[in-house]
Amino acid sequence: LIDSADEIERIGRYCNYVYVDIDKGMKPARNLAGFKPPRSSKPEEAADEYKKMRKTEYREVQHFLKEIPIAEAVYHDLSAKAQFVMRQLQAGYKFELGLLTKDIQPMLDSVLRNPSALLWVNRLKQAKSYLYHHLVGVSIWCAVFGRHLGLDRHELEDLAIAGLLIDLGKSKLPSELLETKRELTEEEFALMQSHVDHGVRILAQAGSLFSNVLRAVATYYERWDGSGYPM
Repeated sequence: LIDSADEIERIGRYCNYVYVDIDKGMKPARNLAGFKPPRSSKPEEAADEYKKMRKTEYREVQHFLKEIPIAEAVYHDLSAKAQFVMRQLQAGYKFELGLLTKDIQPMLDSVLRNPSALLWVNRLKQAKSYLYHHLVGVSIWCAVFGRHLGLDRHELEDLAIAGLLIDLGKSKLPSELLETKRELTEEEFALMQSHVDHGVRILAQAGSLFSNVLRAVATYYERWDGSGYPM
């Protein structure tokens, strides 16, 4: 059992990283995680990294006003599908990735034509359920930011899918916990954090998912200093 910073330091002499199987033991305490502050980069280094990442130069090919009605239809369809999938999971049905990926494509088409339209629609929509609205919103922002970085279509698709799946595990949590407006107790917050594990298990069982998408879902709520979860 590793229970001190000295033991972590000794292990670090022999390997760069380790995997902890939390099904067989406890999660490591945050004060033993050994996170280091990120190295500050110079502006020219950041610019160089950005240039290396960029693969495609996108340009707006559709006027904002013309794209708005298309974006509204895209948002409606994607929100409806996200709500359907979450309710299917709550009812005990197995997750089917194809139900969502089909509606990701029109969303990407809209973002590539003119990203401002779908962002505007997302901002104005007053969804009855925060959960479904949040899933769609994260997916849209992931696609828009990926477009800004100049990622290719395949990478944008992975980003958008990951954004849509980050809270999939919340389908396994009590609805009253998800809908509460008050501050959560310590026990309730611990239960809320378990949605990440639920989501990863759902996706792993479904299969047919790229490892980088699964990794994004597993680490979305982490923070560089260990203050996130499920660490």
